[in-house]
Amino acid sequence: MTVSRREFETRTPSLPAMRSPTVSLLFGEQGYAVKIALARDGVPALLVRPKGTGAQDILVYELTKLLP
Repeated sequence: MTVSRREFETRTPSLPAMRSPTVSLLFGEQGYAVKIALARDGVPALLVRPKGTGAQDILVYELTKLLP
């Protein structure tokens, strides 16, 4: 998902993740791309939540392998 610079500090810490979210600065420094990983059964609840917290461009994809 993408999050504006203004929303980043308040929204990102509450996101679920295996360890912590992966964060990349967007081109033009207008915001951040935030990646999280969570169990499939947690996705429906999360899809409703981010839109209300300033997140945009939400992409959901299936993880095929995890090597801890």
